[in-house]
Amino acid sequence: MGAKELKAAILQEAVSGKLVPQIASEGNAKDLLEQIRKEKLSHGLDFANAKSGKRKSKKETALAGSNPCDITEEEIPFEIPENWCWCRLGEIIDTNIGLTYSPTDIVQSGGIAVLRSNNIQNGEIVYNDLVYVSKTVPEKCMAKKGDLLICARNGSRALVGKCAIIKENGMSFGAFMALIRSPFNSYIMNFINSPLYRARLEGVNTTTINQITQDNLKETLIPLPPLAEQKRIVRALEAILPVIDEYRKKEEELARLILSRKII
Repeated sequence: MGAKELKAAILQEAVSGKLVPQIASEGNAKDLLEQIRKEKLSHGLDFANAKSGKRKSKKETALAGSNPCDITEEEIPFEIPENWCWCRLGEIIDTNIGLTYSPTDIVQSGGIAVLRSNNIQNGEIVYNDLVYVSKTVPEKCMAKKGDLLICARNGSRALVGKCAIIKENGMSFGAFMALIRSPFNSYIMNFINSPLYRARLEGVNTTTINQITQDNLKETLIPLPPLAEQKRIVRALEAILPVIDEYRKKEEELARLILSRKII
């Protein structure tokens, strides 16, 4: 098994409840989801308007508190542990698309940095080749430390869905990007990198445009573990995935060596 296949298999186990053992004392994801619903229903605030205190519309608030019983048995791809639950991604996140700007808004210095697709490399945010703009940026287009940045639209289908956690405040993000704000972002990032989500992505990218719409994102089914187990899954992956990445580099090095000998 190559490094790519091994990484996919590990991530699939992670979102299937097979990577770490279940611990009864950690509670039930259904209770966690119910708590989230109640908070959304009572506060009616989304991340774009949290600072201003602007409330969601009555329709949005109603949806936030709704029971996701519209999830059909046919939609569920596999069984998960009893203390997990399936939910729509939109129930546990707030999300928004990024900033639209024109070439005349771009400045060399003194503006607001805008993160784009090329600023996500190997699951990390890189800060070279940043674009700076001089314009008023809406609060909903300002990223915060801990937000999850996703490439939502790209000419290359393979690049759609690549993502990374933002580790600094004070930056915006481009119109072809989407931002997720959730207390579960570390787990969600690994879910987005998993074969489960990639299969979903292939299913929605059936037109000539390779993109993840806001509706696509919110309607996605995600297997949700209890919070404590999410943290254990993330810690396990943080230990395993760098080793697999080193394995990948060795594979690539070996392939180059074999190719060079063939050329000689």
